Amino acid sequence: MKYIFAAILLFPFISYAQINTEPFSEELSDSLQKQFEENSLKIDTLNLTVSNIIVTGNKVTKDEIITREMLLKKGSKFTLEKYSKDLLSIYNLALFTKVDIIPIPDGEKEIALNVDVQERWYILPRPGAGIEEGEWKKLWVSMGIRWDNFRGRNESLNARFRLFYNPSVSVDYFVPWVGEKLHMFIGIGGAWERNRNKSLIAVGKGNGSNTIAYNDVNYENIQYKAELKLGRYFGRYFSVFTDLAYNHIRVT
Repeated sequence: MKYIFAAILLFPFISYAQINTEPFSEELSDSLQKQFEENSLKIDTLNLTVSNIIVTGNKVTKDEIITREMLLKKGSKFTLEKYSKDLLSIYNLALFTKVDIIPIPDGEKEIALNVDVQERWYILPRPGAGIEEGEWKKLWVSMGIRWDNFRGRNESLNARFRLFYNPSVSVDYFVPWVGEKLHMFIGIGGAWERNRNKSLIAVGKGNGSNTIAYNDVNYENIQYKAELKLGRYFGRYFSVFTDLAYNHIRVT
């Protein structure tokens, strides 16, 4: 029986993406659009307040999964710096193929934000099949499913199984945000595998042999695995987590 414990400190990580910097639709106020075009930095001097945030285009993703990534909140001051960072933060969720944040004038000193997204495909099947070492008796088939944005909450669910030769099954689940202000994250997974021994020495194979035939006398390793990851973000780009793993091997 084998126990594994690991504690890992993650260093700050910043990712960048190309963004659509044209924030206007045809319905926007001409005067406000003109000020953006002539001098976008001037918009900060207008002291605009965000009156509302509206999310559109998200058929699967929950609104709060998007808005919690934003520095701009209802009632906060609109700044170009926060606007740009919010675009990047939403892109970096890796849930959308397109992101726009469209400022809409909503009174003399207020501005509403329309966050418009285009979602990608979230369920990815991963079939597989093969024959090991040229023996038909070592035929195997497998199927895996990767489900991103599970429940519309940016959670990940992965499951995989393999049949016939060296069968196995595994599943893991990851939640990137637990607690609105605490911002913890958690992952859990487990697996079962049954693998035939491949060591020639272990079964007394002499020189000239390079494989163990399916019908040769051999033994199997049965393996049970479990893993728990628990961590917390301190700020946007720095996190700490601990990874606990259990690994048990039985020989038959």
